[in-house]
Amino acid sequence: MGLLFEISKLTDFALFECGREKCVASKEICFTAKPYHLFHYVLYGKGFFELDGKMYELKKGKMFYIPPNVRPRYYPDKNDPWTYIWVAFGGIYADRLLQPCGLSRMNPIFSDSKDYRLVRYFMEISEEYSNKGSLNLKCLGLAYCLFSEMITISGGEETPELSPKDGHIKEAMEFIMYNYQFPITVGDIADSLNITSNYLANIFNERLGYSPKSYMINYRIEKACVLLCTGEYSIGEISKMVGYRNQLYFATEFKRVTGLTPTQYRQRREGRPDARIYTLK
Repeated sequence: MGLLFEISKLTDFALFECGREKCVASKEICFTAKPYHLFHYVLYGKGFFELDGKMYELKKGKMFYIPPNVRPRYYPDKNDPWTYIWVAFGGIYADRLLQPCGLSRMNPIFSDSKDYRLVRYFMEISEEYSNKGSLNLKCLGLAYCLFSEMITISGGEETPELSPKDGHIKEAMEFIMYNYQFPITVGDIADSLNITSNYLANIFNERLGYSPKSYMINYRIEKACVLLCTGEYSIGEISKMVGYRNQLYFATEFKRVTGLTPTQYRQRREGRPDARIYTLK
């Protein structure tokens, strides 16, 4: 889980797991706190969700939200046990997506519309995962559609205005996304925003808890992992494709981030092009 947590902090938005369960009447979940967010949507039946001493009785069309690093208690109704479907997600913009939906630790329940507009997105994500064996790009697109529908139902604003600092961070991340294959530096990123390198580092640390350099390194390594899984390029070629002109330095950075050399990573992921970096640890 260690690397999953680290990558989730450096990714705009990502899915980590999904599932569906028809619970027996006597089942009570022994939940282990996770470093990401979780939605559980009740498909049928009834159940109870307890968080921070508050108890909620839920039925079809209700959804409960579990924030990162908390341990709630939830269990089915004995006479009409629930069936639910869940999706786990995280990333830099997860909180920003939750806010206009009105969801938080203090307000963890969401009610679907009378015509149950949200259920299709949960079902399609689950079906795609079952068919393909991975939470792929289609699943990610469906997750964004899910949030868009939730924001519409709740009457929130889909694109809240960013503060100047958050705007700089967003622009810096976009600069990296479009230029990571070149030997860019933090100074280059700051220059593109007309701010100093020190100010850029300060707002990254203040808002996100890590430096722009760390974000850029992890972004490059994640791209390298995808390329390694294809088996189409040599390690030297991949090194240049993700912005490293020195293959030895690339290998050193890759092992520092993932715990494996590029060769070891490729061998473990041979024939699995959908493998994600955060499945390693």
